[in-house]
Amino acid sequence: MPDTCTDCFLFPELFHKPLHVKFSDQRLSSDGGLLLLKARDRKMNLCPRLADAILDRRDAAKVEHSLLSQLQQRIFALAAGYADTNQAAALANDPMFKLACGRSLDDSALASQPTLSRFENTASASDLYRMSSAFIDALLALLQKRHRAPRRIWMDVDPTCTPTYGAQQLTLFNGYYDTWCYLPLVFTISFDADPRKYPLVLLLRPGNADAMQGVLPVLRRLIPRLKTLWRKSHLWLRADSAFARSDLLDWLDQQRIGYDIGVASNGVLAREMKEALEVVRELATRDQETVTFYLDTLYRAKRWSRPRRVLCKVEVVHALEKAPRDNVRYLVTTGTSSPKHGFGRYYGHSDMENSIKELKHDAALGRFFLLSGQRQPVSSDSFVGCADACSGLGLLVEGRRASFANGYAAHLFAEGCGSGQGDGPANRD
Repeated sequence: MPDTCTDCFLFPELFHKPLHVKFSDQRLSSDGGLLLLKARDRKMNLCPRLADAILDRRDAAKVEHSLLSQLQQRIFALAAGYADTNQAAALANDPMFKLACGRSLDDSALASQPTLSRFENTASASDLYRMSSAFIDALLALLQKRHRAPRRIWMDVDPTCTPTYGAQQLTLFNGYYDTWCYLPLVFTISFDADPRKYPLVLLLRPGNADAMQGVLPVLRRLIPRLKTLWRKSHLWLRADSAFARSDLLDWLDQQRIGYDIGVASNGVLAREMKEALEVVRELATRDQETVTFYLDTLYRAKRWSRPRRVLCKVEVVHALEKAPRDNVRYLVTTGTSSPKHGFGRYYGHSDMENSIKELKHDAALGRFFLLSGQRQPVSSDSFVGCADACSGLGLLVEGRRASFANGYAAHLFAEGCGSGQGDGPANRD
């Protein structure tokens, strides 16, 4: 189709002089924000880093679209809301996408859907590992410029359910969620009292994965990076009761990493808190209001290697026109501060659900494609605004498995690394 097409119409019954109406086919686009992503990418040099990590196995004489161009096209498309490669044909001549991918408006079209599909399936496990390392190193270097000397670095870990449909690999039934799903693991980091969590690692796991599957391998690769960049900062892990396992607690003790990890209620702890719970119930009934006690005790689970300090929150919730409700919580910790402060420190972990929801709704977490014999999350590099960009690529764990998410990088470009200000966990032990 020509760049401009002109038709002339005459209206003699309306005007004495000829009126010319011209319709032009201009190069228009509704994705002008991609230029901001392009500027962010140029500043961070993120896409070139990722492209350099992929071994190009194609015949150089027959290459029309470079790996960098395809990677940028896929990331920017995801960032702009085009999650499916089927939309590549409609975007192949889009002027904003061409400029974002380093082409001029007169250059040939961008990659087609079959080309992008082959690109997504061409990476090997080694490629994924190198991409993961490049992504995490780039992101941590960026965060280091922003948080030069934090007193404490919070690490939060939480699984999430992503339901699946059809006969997909590694999709298995999870009794807790009562559905067929994958169970990816999300690692985030945050700094001091800054409430913003930066998703750093996504680990794809089968739907019936044990809570601890992949946790230690990721931590063994991640902790040295954090200690190298922030030598004087204190690392602190927060997680729910599914992670209160002896192997994890012992390893954290050896690495001198602090932790606040939930502990499931059991008969031994219930007997320890029985007297306190009776007192709290009596006070709540008398005062007709919620009453909370904070206590601590030494406790050793059957499979723990030694006794550990466990904080206890004994609470009776009194709501209007409702029966009083017991709310007893337990927390194993290395902290030495008061039990109340320990729970306040742990409450920073509660925002993980919101962070995961953002990844699912804004970064399309849950879209997967088959890669190197393993299902890989495909959506993370495109959400490029640092918080969610961090989760873009997972870290290689358990042999040859890697989690590759093509969506968070986009968020990193889009938002930059804006700081979230607000009250966070208390910044003392």
